[in-house]
Amino acid sequence: MIGELNGIITERVRNIADTFSKAGLSTRVTDNIDGTVWTKVLINASINPFGALTNMKNGELLIIPEIKELMTEIICEGIKVAQKNDVRLEEDPVSLMIKTAEMTAQNKNSMLQDIEKGKITEIDFINGAISNFGKRKGIPTPLNRLLTYLIKGLSKKAKGDA
Repeated sequence: MIGELNGIITERVRNIADTFSKAGLSTRVTDNIDGTVWTKVLINASINPFGALTNMKNGELLIIPEIKELMTEIICEGIKVAQKNDVRLEEDPVSLMIKTAEMTAQNKNSMLQDIEKGKITEIDFINGAISNFGKRKGIPTPLNRLLTYLIKGLSKKAKGDA
């Protein structure tokens, strides 16, 4: 998915999409790239930290009702922040999160892999970003903030810094 930040589908974007498609990369153009990016962030925010904290594969997370409920609450916080930032989400992120976790059921997500390897995670750019955007708009994001701090602690320990 590619698009311009201003939402206008330009010739430039169409040319880039054509080039990618000709190279064998399935590419679609959107007039709502912000909504596309936010949706992906919400999906990652709801799956990745829980996999990293529990050492569970994506599909395993859905089996535990309490974790699935928290994953949904993470998305709900993010939806409020997105709406306050005038982001138009085109798909239901909760349904998409479930579908994504089911389709990648056997995967260890990237955040879990980063923790296992003692690498820096993307938590600041996922849950941390949702929390920061929320703070700027006066939207509480306690769960996203909590996950950010927990993953930072886990990451420090995995790297031997704690």
